[in-house]
Amino acid sequence: MDISWFMPQIQLTPEYLTGMRALIEQKITLPLAFRARTSEQTMLTETQNFSWRLAVTGGVEKPRWIIIGFQTAKIDSQQQNPAVFDHLNLRNAYITLNSERYPMLDIKTNFDKNEFMKLYDMFDEFKKDYYGIDSLVGGTQVNVAAYKSLFPIIVFEVRKQNERIKVGVMDIQVKFEFGEAVPANTTAYAIIISDRFYKLSSDGKNMSVVSI
Repeated sequence: MDISWFMPQIQLTPEYLTGMRALIEQKITLPLAFRARTSEQTMLTETQNFSWRLAVTGGVEKPRWIIIGFQTAKIDSQQQNPAVFDHLNLRNAYITLNSERYPMLDIKTNFDKNEFMKLYDMFDEFKKDYYGIDSLVGGTQVNVAAYKSLFPIIVFEVRKQNERIKVGVMDIQVKFEFGEAVPANTTAYAIIISDRFYKLSSDGKNMSVVSI
């Protein structure tokens, strides 16, 4: 099977092109920031405690949200729905950024006893925080029952970082505790949403990207 990736070609209108050429000739340095999303996955071992180190570009990347989901025996199977996730009887989970913990307190959960509202609130608040949707409008539109059985996704909000961490995150680890051993053939998925910072620097003729 062949896959083609079509990329749009962006052309500046004459007035914007003239302004850009003027900036290049003046050797102006422009800040360049955007929100990046990266994904990773790993196979979990059949254990009740698991630690996962995630990759991040230090210095130019500031993690803001880290989203985690688990799936058991759903890869390469037409009998399973790859859009459905598993809670694996998760009991506790947290993130460390350069040894700084998020959240500070344990998130004690027990899905068998329906004790997972903190995780659900973190999941539901993400849409409001990320897209700036008013809380009166709504969150993810996933109710509590659907969260437990279909979408038990963990969303860590790590925007409130102290000044020491803001210098550059070099180490991100996720810690999991489960109520029982993780089943075989279980995969953990992570999405890291980060702010990335660069500069556009001109030598008078061309613009180039410079890491901060």
